[in-house]
Amino acid sequence: MTFGEMAKELQKDYEANGRHLATLKSRLARLTPFFGALRMVNITKRDIRDYIVKRRTEGATNGTVTREVEVLARVFSFGRGNDDVTVAFPFAKRKQYRLKEAPARKGYFEYEDFAQVMEHLTHTTVREVDGKRCTVRVPAPDLQLACSIMHTFGWCGFRKLWPVISGNSGRSR
Repeated sequence: MTFGEMAKELQKDYEANGRHLATLKSRLARLTPFFGALRMVNITKRDIRDYIVKRRTEGATNGTVTREVEVLARVFSFGRGNDDVTVAFPFAKRKQYRLKEAPARKGYFEYEDFAQVMEHLTHTTVREVDGKRCTVRVPAPDLQLACSIMHTFGWCGFRKLWPVISGNSGRSR
């Protein structure tokens, strides 16, 4: 059985079991032109290393290439589980093919920067000062709360919490 045939079988399995297909398809779209015609039993460590070099020269990040090779390994394990493939993935351990990745992002900016932003979160309002009506800037606790949540959970978490904060079912103005 070829890699291309086995990849189609894995896709069918994902569809049948309601698993997320978009990521699988995008990774198989990269793997299939390289491995598609090869018989599964003929895929070697050298082939996989050649694929890694090819993808890196195309500008793919180490993380992307590692995830693609993980899908290749998944095709092997799926085939073995169905008795369609008689050989194991050429690398016995994940760390043998895993590339060094950039560290995960820790935040958008340091706490000192965040504190400065919080100081500038104000509303303009009209107040009486020394008997005169003046436009003044006052702290905006609602904006400070929203920014605190964004800083704590990141933007993605903020988007999920926005309907709760705004009370408008996620619609912003």
